[in-house]
Amino acid sequence: MNGLGLISLFLLYLSVLFGIAWAVESGVGKLDRFFRTPYNYALSLTVYCTAWTYFGSVGLAAEEGLLFLAIYLGPLMIAPIWPFLIRKMVGICKEERITSVPDFISSRFGKNRSLGLISAIFFIIGVVPYIALQLKAIAAIFDLFTTSSISTIDKPFYRDNALLLTLVLALFTMVYGVRRLDANERHAGVIAAISFEAVFKLVAFLAVGVLICTNFFGNDAAFSFRDALAHDSLKGLWSFTAAGIDGWDWFWITLASMCAVILLPRQFHVAVVENNQPEDIHRAAWVFPLYLLLINLCVIPIAAAGVLYFKTNLAADADTFVLTLPLALGYKWVALLAAVGGFAAATGMVIMSTISLSLMIGNNIILPYLFSFDRPAVGASSDLSKPLLNIRRLLVAVVLLLAYGYYRWVASRYSLVAIGLISFAAVAQFAPSVLSALYWKSATRRGVMIGLLLGFAVWGYTLALPTMAVALPSLQTVVESGPWGQAWLRPQALFGTEGMSSIAHGVYWSLLVNVGGLVLGS
Repeated sequence: MNGLGLISLFLLYLSVLFGIAWAVESGVGKLDRFFRTPYNYALSLTVYCTAWTYFGSVGLAAEEGLLFLAIYLGPLMIAPIWPFLIRKMVGICKEERITSVPDFISSRFGKNRSLGLISAIFFIIGVVPYIALQLKAIAAIFDLFTTSSISTIDKPFYRDNALLLTLVLALFTMVYGVRRLDANERHAGVIAAISFEAVFKLVAFLAVGVLICTNFFGNDAAFSFRDALAHDSLKGLWSFTAAGIDGWDWFWITLASMCAVILLPRQFHVAVVENNQPEDIHRAAWVFPLYLLLINLCVIPIAAAGVLYFKTNLAADADTFVLTLPLALGYKWVALLAAVGGFAAATGMVIMSTISLSLMIGNNIILPYLFSFDRPAVGASSDLSKPLLNIRRLLVAVVLLLAYGYYRWVASRYSLVAIGLISFAAVAQFAPSVLSALYWKSATRRGVMIGLLLGFAVWGYTLALPTMAVALPSLQTVVESGPWGQAWLRPQALFGTEGMSSIAHGVYWSLLVNVGGLVLGS
């Protein structure tokens, strides 16, 4: 399929989302009732399953074995306490008109403007790479179907199809995600569209899994699944100790995912801000874990088939097995379904993340300083609703263009999982502050500020800086030898702590100094 045909298919899918959002927002009879289901809230939480889940889990399984499960163990482990934790947060947020994690933290510590500002900036730094991950996945889909390879960064930006779809997503978010300035605004149309996406991407992913299980590992195929797991290419890969993976990696990645499922801006928005009924929280406590189990059923079969097929035929990026396997086996329509499913997984995350980030930036950065610097102009008779609404819409475009720039500059050189885990580690830095706001009365604003500043400084040094070294070769010496040649200060072996994966190392040190700063500062 050529690029124009694939763009047309994706635009058709986006038009369906526009139609669903319009039907729900407009209250169009049967359509409205059809898409307003009791499970909308629970399904909207599955925006957690992004292109990382759709493509990256298979890639991680093919390269590191069962470690991919750690990304979902966190949400599964926290699900039993979901009704108590989220219900308390929902109550606080409704009472104090809170719309984001920076709002939540600052409001619980004296409505401190500086704390909200710092938190919002750190969220932007941590989450923009995650949005870039989705754009990388969209670009990979285009390349595989149009050129049979992944080479988008070689194109000038004005010929990049990913940029066109980024602008279309910005338009959708502006129209249905930024309608008014009410702090208690609910996006029923967007939530209905996200719920539709949840079902669609699950069906598409399972379709690829069923195809692999019945055609690659079927009775008449060269391999049975049992034989495949015993094959030399896969032997030992599916054990918990494969490839040097130990409990240290499992613990820290699971902890990071446990924090991310609540504190990622899009997750906080759909779980807390968009909640209308307390009973929806109890329903989500079992629907969401069930969804995670279903969407991971076929990860291992797809990864195993990909390793076996492409090891003996032609090389392929493990992140793309969901697409390249059906294409290689001659099932182009299944591959197209998988492509649209991957696009759905990416777009759901992009839409909700840009809504939440634009709201966060507007409330914690733009609005306070607009009032501070122009007090005479902002009198009782001034109506700033329209300018502020336009500012929020502009912020949607700015966030997406920042993500696109990061994708072109850095993210295109890394796997989906590597980018996603770095963002998870960034979001985990807010867990001590949020838990202190909820349960530790002795915590102070000073302690929270010190903890966040120290935690993000270490996160930036141990995780963000090494990724930037690819785009800025001058940093490579620091990564390999440490600053001023001090090996004990190497970003990925701080104070001589070697033998850990870069993610486990970064999460460990950043959270250690974060919690230490919070406690000592309080």
